[in-house]
Amino acid sequence: MRKRFVLVRLAWMLALVTGLAFALSACSASDDAGSGATAYETEDGGIVLEDDATVSVDMGEEAGSASYAPSYDSSSGASYDYSYSGSGDADYYGPGTVVRDAAAGDAADGDLYENAPVQVAPSPGVVNEAPMLTVPDQEVEYEVPPTATGPERKTLWDILFPWGQLFGDPGEQPPAPDEAEPYYEDETVYEPYPHWGGDEPRYTDEERREAAERYNEIVEASRIYADEDPQATLALKVSTAAYTNTRRYLEDGQLPPADAVRTEELINYFSYDERAEFIDGSPFSIRTEIGPSPFDESKLMAYVRLRTMTVAEEDLPPSNLVFLIDVSGSMDEYNKLPLLQDAFAMLVDTLGEDDKVSIVVYASDTGVVLEGVSGGAKNRLKSAIYELTAGGSTAGEGGIQLAYQVARENYIDGGNNRVILATDGDFNVGISDVGQLEDFISEKRGTGVYLSVLGFGMGNLRDDVMETLAASGNGNHAYIDSLDTAHKVLVNEMSGTLFTVADDVKAQAVFDPEYVKSYRMIGYEHSELADEDFENDAVDAGEVGLGTDVNMLFEIDLTQAGRERAEGVSLFDVRIRYKDPGEGESKEISVRAARTGDYGARNTSDFTFAVAVAKYGDMLRHPELVGRGDFDTLLQMAKAGAGEDVSGERKAFTELVAQFEDVWKSSRYYY
Repeated sequence: MRKRFVLVRLAWMLALVTGLAFALSACSASDDAGSGATAYETEDGGIVLEDDATVSVDMGEEAGSASYAPSYDSSSGASYDYSYSGSGDADYYGPGTVVRDAAAGDAADGDLYENAPVQVAPSPGVVNEAPMLTVPDQEVEYEVPPTATGPERKTLWDILFPWGQLFGDPGEQPPAPDEAEPYYEDETVYEPYPHWGGDEPRYTDEERREAAERYNEIVEASRIYADEDPQATLALKVSTAAYTNTRRYLEDGQLPPADAVRTEELINYFSYDERAEFIDGSPFSIRTEIGPSPFDESKLMAYVRLRTMTVAEEDLPPSNLVFLIDVSGSMDEYNKLPLLQDAFAMLVDTLGEDDKVSIVVYASDTGVVLEGVSGGAKNRLKSAIYELTAGGSTAGEGGIQLAYQVARENYIDGGNNRVILATDGDFNVGISDVGQLEDFISEKRGTGVYLSVLGFGMGNLRDDVMETLAASGNGNHAYIDSLDTAHKVLVNEMSGTLFTVADDVKAQAVFDPEYVKSYRMIGYEHSELADEDFENDAVDAGEVGLGTDVNMLFEIDLTQAGRERAEGVSLFDVRIRYKDPGEGESKEISVRAARTGDYGARNTSDFTFAVAVAKYGDMLRHPELVGRGDFDTLLQMAKAGAGEDVSGERKAFTELVAQFEDVWKSSRYYY
């Protein structure tokens, strides 16, 4: 009797466990398709990769012709526009990727076959709406850990009662490769910003045209031997757009395109502390310094800081300003027209009764909203600014023509006559080619009207257009990504942004071949001039505003004679040519550079910080070369160069470096 009671209890316990297992099995099966699995099939024969599952597609030589067009799903109203980059090396696709055999079509098995056409889509959510990238007849390696096959879920019932493993075929498992290549998941979101990397050219002309954001290509300066060409010549101007633009990328969790990183603009974004001693009869002071290079411990870094004089606000000449505002449809975003309106309202608050303001707008057509209104009529000006709305196409050429016409009609002799263009740069009516725009805006240089370009927004930013307009139109270029930046550019640094102290400013560093073996200019790739153009007054250069810093860095390698002169020698001369505003004849000043001497031991915070920012720029441009310890070194340099930092911008830079490290660690370059 007792034995039968025990057997009954055991039977009840077994039934209870079985029921619990089936219940948990049902719950597990009802979970989202991604729970616990590493790969599963879709209804149309695709395979969705999850967890650590990967697929490798050898793009082959034909990959360059593989492409697909944007599509539009009429039922959901969603549009899809995907880009890709392919090369002869295998491209890895990780979690969330849908892969299917193009030859099999909608076959239920969804198998992947070697040397067969394969299609790749970015995620299962868009596989039915968006065209898939077809890679023709290329080798496919499909790797899924052996613990998960297809859509099958392993449940508690399977774990407690593994009948298939005990009494039957456990099921075919995908063979593990002999030696799987390492896969580093790239969590960086590159779209809609194309990413180009590697040793090959970053993009073709076609890709450049199709890119959502466009930048002028940067070809970094090569090392030059001083005995062959001892002179480095460049045009000087102060633009800071690259710093705030690349900061925007990092804050969005992305690495910026290499061509968005103009190192000189990163360095010139900051103010510098060392006291400036101005050269008699000129608006400039020149300071030089020699120290160690952050890129190569066997080389030195030569630092040149050009500082312009300041003028009290009450002594500034009256301004004739034309606000040229892009109100096309592309400006209808929170960080475009609304931010622009707040920025110009800030600027209006700084103006006086003697200043004149006109507002010109352009979209599908152009128009004058206000003309020649006193800067004291702040409510009228602000009301006109805040009443603007966005819509239509972008007739940028017509807007510029009209703005310069209005500026000439309200011209102030001896005053500050300037057009301030605020746009995302997306010109699509009239001239839109960068080369033609350069020729067009160059014709305006002789009018006596200067140009400031303020960039806004993201996604379709035409930085190449704005940089070209500023460089060719006697102007400067800033990118406004926040109200803080707007306040910095248009209020704190208004005199430097809007008031020119010198025209056609050129710099030339002349190295002594006896002591300098070679040199390399850091940044300024778009500002290089031929040596013979330095003394040619007909050659246009850059404009520099009041109270601004223009910084130059040259990495130099010493000759044996230079290394042996332990007491120190002067390695180069600095020559500056410029014109007073509105004048046609240049003036020239020059200084002998600081001696090497005990370099490194007494470097100023200005030198240390400028060199740290240069290293930051190099790391942004070449994330594939960054090592894990580079961020610690960079942070140490930035903190050592903090200086007085009254504005707090250098401290903010150290925080940005930490953010850069986080983004880099989530990218394909982290190892």
